[in-house]
Amino acid sequence: MKKSIISIFSVFVLLSLNAQHNTGVLSKGGNAQLTRNCGTTEKMNELRAQDSVAFDLRQAETEQEMQNWIANNYDAWKAQRAVITIPVVVQIWESTSAVSDNNVYEQIQTLNEDFRRTNSDASNTPAVFAAVAADCEIEFCLASLDEQGNATTGIVRHNAGGSPSGTSELWDSNKYLNIYVYGIGGGTLGFTYLASQAPNNAVHIGSDYFGTTGAQSPFNKGRTATHEVGHWLNLEHIWGDSNCGNDQVSDTPPAQSDNFNCPSHPHNLGTCTGNTDGEMFMNYMDYVNDNCMNTFTEGQKARMISAINNYRSGLLTSAAINCSGVSVNPDAEFTANSTTINIGQTVNFTDASTGIFGAWNYNWTFTGAATTSSTTMNPTGIQYNNAGVYTVALTIDSGGVSDTETKTNFITVIDPSGSACDFEETVNYPINGTIANYGTQGGGYVAGNNEYGDLAKANYIANPGSYISVKGATIGFMNVVGSSAIPVTVWADNGGSPGAALGSVNVSAATAASDIASQSYTNVQFASNIDITGSNFFIGVELPTSAGDTVVVYSNTDGDTNPGIAWELWSDGDWYDMNTAWQGLNIGLTIHPIICRSTVGMENQNNINGIQLYPNPTNGKFTLFINNHVSNTEVTIADITGKIISSSNYYSSSIELDLTNQSNGTYFIKVQTGDQISTHKIQVIK
Repeated sequence: MKKSIISIFSVFVLLSLNAQHNTGVLSKGGNAQLTRNCGTTEKMNELRAQDSVAFDLRQAETEQEMQNWIANNYDAWKAQRAVITIPVVVQIWESTSAVSDNNVYEQIQTLNEDFRRTNSDASNTPAVFAAVAADCEIEFCLASLDEQGNATTGIVRHNAGGSPSGTSELWDSNKYLNIYVYGIGGGTLGFTYLASQAPNNAVHIGSDYFGTTGAQSPFNKGRTATHEVGHWLNLEHIWGDSNCGNDQVSDTPPAQSDNFNCPSHPHNLGTCTGNTDGEMFMNYMDYVNDNCMNTFTEGQKARMISAINNYRSGLLTSAAINCSGVSVNPDAEFTANSTTINIGQTVNFTDASTGIFGAWNYNWTFTGAATTSSTTMNPTGIQYNNAGVYTVALTIDSGGVSDTETKTNFITVIDPSGSACDFEETVNYPINGTIANYGTQGGGYVAGNNEYGDLAKANYIANPGSYISVKGATIGFMNVVGSSAIPVTVWADNGGSPGAALGSVNVSAATAASDIASQSYTNVQFASNIDITGSNFFIGVELPTSAGDTVVVYSNTDGDTNPGIAWELWSDGDWYDMNTAWQGLNIGLTIHPIICRSTVGMENQNNINGIQLYPNPTNGKFTLFINNHVSNTEVTIADITGKIISSSNYYSSSIELDLTNQSNGTYFIKVQTGDQISTHKIQVIK
């Protein structure tokens, strides 16, 4: 938090440090977890000890210079929106196996993400601090030219096990950021010197905390370098290195002390005057674990830009010379939050390119999308409005160097309506059924009204599969008397008997009577598909209760249980299955649901191990191999709209399938053995 008066005394207080904060060694926190300390303030204290009076005067003067520059020049700089790119030379005193070139690339990438606020965990910044979270508009590139103008990779290796001897290794820090990587010792994570007091210096990082791969947890996300480069650009710790101290930045709330591990927000609320929102422990200039750091602030950004202009002004033009090329081969890559969606849904894309440091251009191409191109780093909300399989491409380029990643058939867009639906079984009219009288209970039809006042008849639909909905039904009415509307209803499965009604649609008696006369099924469709959350359900008709009205549905008395055994709702309000209630009368009603199967859901089913499809992609003919084969395997093939191409039962572990008569594209192969289902994609390219 910035204070209005800067004095030599305040600077002295700033540098009068509690040893527990500045030992520069890893210590054990209260929960026996390694905690962060950096050695920067200790090193600055050592520098001050050489001539404390001169140091304090210089500190006060440079602080005033920085604040004056911010007050008088920063707004003009912001209007230019100029990104500052800093060439980096990484000097390493470790073996390649201990600190690889890839560790260097990881670290540069992390610095770029953190200073440009493109880090993947930026969204973790609490909302109360989000307004001041900053894109610092500072980027980093590995140097392509050394001080003599010779080509370089930006990576310099010294004898493993050694350490920097002084300033002899230092490249001009007014043109380069020098990062020294070696075993600092004593558990120190890193340290540097503030530019205003010691401009000719490097950033020192312990080799165990450099980059990400192989780095020591919980400091394995490259944030030690982010923290120390912040110091190199004149940022203080957010607690000002004293109790509720001053870090010279107005938008970082005062903090009582350093924070360790990973606190929860709000933390230490109100412990310091002016701290009304808790401490900003997630700031890169605190001591929390790497995975809890995620932001700089606008005030810290202004301070770093001021430090560059006042004490490292050569960096403003250095990139034009020393970042003229790219030190590694760029590799374009990207991911998507979903690759299979329904029509009208959107996809978010994330750049995952490597080897790109400094300012790069992004050019995306989205075949088949409503938005066909983008130049942003991570495009979001890309909408697809037509079913199909589409290609996505990303080209990255900078300074004449480029790379393109093209993912063919990457996004599958499914139409979940109409064509994804089919009958539960083959339907032919008239069905071979009967009107059955049973016993001597007083006349009336088993499948219709009777003198007992039955209220409904329903079929049990067992094991229809997962991710389904019911669009409608076909019903074989045999007799309709009266004018009462006939509700066609779907009930949930309640432990084997009908439960709650999930949806219903009315059929007029006149329509049913007309269909009977023409020997046709009556087709009904619900206002919207009825989702089935369980594996079983019931579908049937509710019966009229008006005197003289009756409804009869064809019944099948051959013991067929598909579409299922019939149930009836008695006047006592309970359901009874006809097989039990009518002493073995095992019948099913001619009511056939139209079931829609979601290929999105199908794709997510992977319950069967040991399934292989080869070749994939295929020119049409391919083999389905089931490692742990069981008898009677049902194989269903659907296109991307959900339309069923074929469905057959097989009794072999090696099944030859043929799609040569189908067009190029993506198809879903659903394999069902018993109650286990697995679904896979195959590409047909002819």
